[in-house]
Amino acid sequence: MSRLEQADKFWDFSLTVYSRSMVESACLCLQFDHSLDVNVVLFCAWTGGLGISLDRSTFECQIAAATEWQELAVQPIRGIRRRLKRLSVAGLSIAGRDALRETIKLAELEAERLEQSVLVQMIAGLPEGAASAPLADANFDAYWRITGQGDHLVALEAWQVIRASAIPSLPE
Repeated sequence: MSRLEQADKFWDFSLTVYSRSMVESACLCLQFDHSLDVNVVLFCAWTGGLGISLDRSTFECQIAAATEWQELAVQPIRGIRRRLKRLSVAGLSIAGRDALRETIKLAELEAERLEQSVLVQMIAGLPEGAASAPLADANFDAYWRITGQGDHLVALEAWQVIRASAIPSLPE
């Protein structure tokens, strides 16, 4: 499978999982309360579902690349979209503002999709093994450790919601 096909599969996976019950809230908890990148969190689940273990050195390089893209593109676009939600300017119609906000939301989604393609480059050529929930958990734990955060009991609750929705039938 080509890298582009893998990136498309990861994107489709992410959209499907994110739309499931309670996943959006869990993802936003990890994003806002723990400063985690939702794309990387979903990548941990997706690769676990493929039976891929993410080694620390490769994972660190990809997280650095993803973080750079988040800071350069995703976060500034998201910031503009969020500020527009509250913006009230004399002479500017709410409908015009909301239409612009929707256009910017599409740009934000495209920036997220491009970040995912960066992450997928990491697994090119890595062997796939048996998919398992513990493997997905190990990938998430590796991400958590790389971010240098402390105890992650609250984050684990959110992760469990995401993992259960992402790969519900994996063996424990």
